[in-house]
Amino acid sequence: MPVIPSVFRMASKDDIVAGMKWKAGQTFFVHTHAIQMNPKHWPEPEKFDPDRFMKNSIEKNTLIPFGGGVRMCPGRHLAETGLKVLMVLVFRNFDVSLVNPDAPLHKIYSLANHCEKLQVYIKPREFNT
Repeated sequence: MPVIPSVFRMASKDDIVAGMKWKAGQTFFVHTHAIQMNPKHWPEPEKFDPDRFMKNSIEKNTLIPFGGGVRMCPGRHLAETGLKVLMVLVFRNFDVSLVNPDAPLHKIYSLANHCEKLQVYIKPREFNT
């Protein structure tokens, strides 16, 4: 699920994209949510399946969490690094599991998409020293 559900872009020159003519200066809307949640590109897009990213079969431009091209989010690398560090610190020190793995996600679709409610068990890990 993309964090930002859509972006706007402006054509820098006359062009034809997907069979449509675009004039220079024309603004268009890219619905990233529709792209990233499309079952044509992602089998069972609503299902939490991290293993899908282990395959080298991700089609170009079907996963665009930070946008793309020259207007891509400048904080992309900082966000990815921060997330990895947070995950390592949490999962190194705690066992985390879902209260109900079959429960649907309570998602809010707005300017910035987010999960409103996700119940988890968090238990400190016991280390043998």
